[in-house]
Amino acid sequence: MQIHTMNSYLEQYIEGYLLEDLTQVGMQVKPNVHPGNAAYLMTGAICSGIDFLGSLVTERQITPACEHCNKPEQVRNKFPFEHYCKYYLAKVDKRYENLGPVLRELIRNGIAHSFSTK
Repeated sequence: MQIHTMNSYLEQYIEGYLLEDLTQVGMQVKPNVHPGNAAYLMTGAICSGIDFLGSLVTERQITPACEHCNKPEQVRNKFPFEHYCKYYLAKVDKRYENLGPVLRELIRNGIAHSFSTK
């Protein structure tokens, strides 16, 4: 079993897999053949990466069980997508600071929860 430092983990899995996969997809899609330019696929992957990175830097909280819908108690990170937008993406572009909730709901949730296979 390989043990990673945070930097080696990010280098291998984020830079090595996620970012390299996005680069490869972007290079392979020809705009005159595929009108969406793989935006759906790439946006989903980017949102997953943002969610993942945000979960690494946010505090885990206990979400109580719900008697109404019978969901069990869960240990979750509270809004890792918003946290990442506010504290990390905003360093690149200040406009991201307040866009986290909107991006999470419209883009991340919109793509993740409306996806259907053909």
